[in-house]
Amino acid sequence: MPKTGTIPTLTAYTSLPEGITKANPNDNSNYYVIDLKKLENLTLNYGKNYQSSSSSNDVYIINEQSHNIYYAKGITLDNKIYYTTPGTYQVVN
Repeated sequence: MPKTGTIPTLTAYTSLPEGITKANPNDNSNYYVIDLKKLENLTLNYGKNYQSSSSSNDVYIINEQSHNIYYAKGITLDNKIYYTTPGTYQVVN
């Protein structure tokens, strides 16, 4: 895989999961499932169902515009689901 170029994606993802309440304000409405098999030297504990279907939430999704990455399923700890919590973002014009 080249060092630069496009991010390998599979299918479009309909929207961010409801639990993600602090999305990057620079996101547009286009999210895509990341094709993990095309990324080299990558070890992940989650996101292994990225090939099974676009309805699976065990996937990493990326926003087309901001390139912010979200784990759609979230991580469960003490019966509470946690999602990617972005830092403070500034809107880029």
